[in-house]
Amino acid sequence: MATTPTYLTGTRYKNFQFLPNRNGQVIILKDGLNYAVRPLKVVAGLSALEIVTALEANQAAGTELQRLASELRVEFPRVTFGYIGNLEVGWDDRSFSIFLPTVGVGTYADRVGGYAAWELVRMVADWPQLLEVVRRKMVGR
Repeated sequence: MATTPTYLTGTRYKNFQFLPNRNGQVIILKDGLNYAVRPLKVVAGLSALEIVTALEANQAAGTELQRLASELRVEFPRVTFGYIGNLEVGWDDRSFSIFLPTVGVGTYADRVGGYAAWELVRMVADWPQLLEVVRRKMVGR
């Protein structure tokens, strides 16, 4: 069982509230509703302002990834972008990837990426390299 950092317990910043849980996660509420979940190791030592700034950047990156994925579908109509995993109250284990077309059940070899839900800014930065991998893997499909 993870230790709950007391510096975040019940902290409020603007319309955000931070609620560490015993699963090693921090539940982040916005206007009283579940907004995000982050591992304690990701937010440890950060101020509420730093956490909110990172959340907003990550959300903007998610929007940018949707735009980039739309452009990718022009080149490869059967390639998709999305995630595998679950987002529940107090837990987020989603892994975002580009999924290549398959016949039947896909494997790890049929995806490119695998970025945690809080790493979308890094995924945008890595997009050119991800595109190269997609193009290489799509040869002959």
